[in-house]
Amino acid sequence: MAQVVDGFSTESENARISRRQRRSMITLHCDTRTELASMLFSRLKPKIEKALDIDIETYLGSGADHQDLTADTIPVQYDDLIPLKGMPGYAMAWGGDSEDSADAQNQLKKGIPLFFGLMVLVIICLFNAFRQPLIIWLTVPLSLIGVTAGLLLFNQPFGFMAMLGLMSLSGMLIKNAIVLIDQTDLDIRNGKSPFHAVVDSGVSRMRPVMMASLTTMMGMIPLFQDAFFVSMAVTIVFGLGVGSLLILFFVPTLYATLFNIPSEPEL
Repeated sequence: MAQVVDGFSTESENARISRRQRRSMITLHCDTRTELASMLFSRLKPKIEKALDIDIETYLGSGADHQDLTADTIPVQYDDLIPLKGMPGYAMAWGGDSEDSADAQNQLKKGIPLFFGLMVLVIICLFNAFRQPLIIWLTVPLSLIGVTAGLLLFNQPFGFMAMLGLMSLSGMLIKNAIVLIDQTDLDIRNGKSPFHAVVDSGVSRMRPVMMASLTTMMGMIPLFQDAFFVSMAVTIVFGLGVGSLLILFFVPTLYATLFNIPSEPEL
């Protein structure tokens, strides 16, 4: 080698150059050990943005001030760049789980109105009326009581997986309400007094409604040990349990109210 070369020069170089939008970048990674990632991110996000001196006026418009920065002032968006003040060409961006979650939720929100509209249309066509679908959709928010209690009890955030669980939960509760209302309508058509139809349908449908809910809940309980699916499992188990119990009381009461059924049957 010495006969063909004059010498060797040793130089250092980056083994890997990361890029974002074809621009060189430096990636900072952080893992939490003692708390939820969402809690740590909410606490550190405004501090890092202030420390880097982001150009909040350019990003959000005139009138914005660093003193107003909180975790929610600048929402995390997919493939977003926040410019830095006094440093043209330099910017910061939030990535990792927060960026992936924001992208997934945006994609999910695009289809939610369409499919929920189709669900409403199917229920209206099923009953060929408006009051029964109204009763059904008024029972869905009852699940939020159980969902909130479950997430607080297990210290889980309402993230993307919990949102998926809530959407699945709404379909299960709608099914339970349909079973109960359909039995009431059937009893009334068969000649039973409206008051007795409401009471008897709630009693007769209690077992199938609760059995269907319990089997689903028992199938989701093992996922409590899974770090990825725990929030979805907690949402479904607690929301379905509390929602199913309340539906057995709420649906007959709302049915009797909207259809003006007296407390005593007519003789």
